[in-house]
Amino acid sequence: MLIIEAQFGTTLAILHLLLINEMKRMKLFGLVIVGTFSLCTFAQEKYSICDKFKVGTFEIVDRKGRSEMIVSRSGTRQIEVNKRNADTYAYEVEWLSDCQYKLTMLSTNTKKGKKGDTFIVSLFPKNFETYEYTIRSTGSKKKKSFRVKKIGNEPSKLY
Repeated sequence: MLIIEAQFGTTLAILHLLLINEMKRMKLFGLVIVGTFSLCTFAQEKYSICDKFKVGTFEIVDRKGRSEMIVSRSGTRQIEVNKRNADTYAYEVEWLSDCQYKLTMLSTNTKKGKKGDTFIVSLFPKNFETYEYTIRSTGSKKKKSFRVKKIGNEPSKLY
């Protein structure tokens, strides 16, 4: 009878040690999952895909994929040139959030706008090279939408 109790006690001790080891492994696994989630969340807060579109040269395309305008944007300036008629617009850029900015017209060679006109632009990235955006004149609820393709990482020499 003592032998059976000793064997049963040994079996219980082994099961207890296995259970403790399994619990430690699960705890470690849980910590790894929580740590990975925390790092991903931190990385998302630190970097937005819209950051890729704050500086560079861009092409506004029509619904058929044809290029309509070339846009050159530095952190605080934006120049737009219409490829069909050479209309040119110069703006000051003020970033309101990661994916939204305000344009204030500085100059144009057309009668379609005047110095001081302001617009709110909201970016909707599709991938690392293209985005869609909506633009509306401040004080207006009417929006227009366009598709944009990044064609260069540096602002072009439109300035």
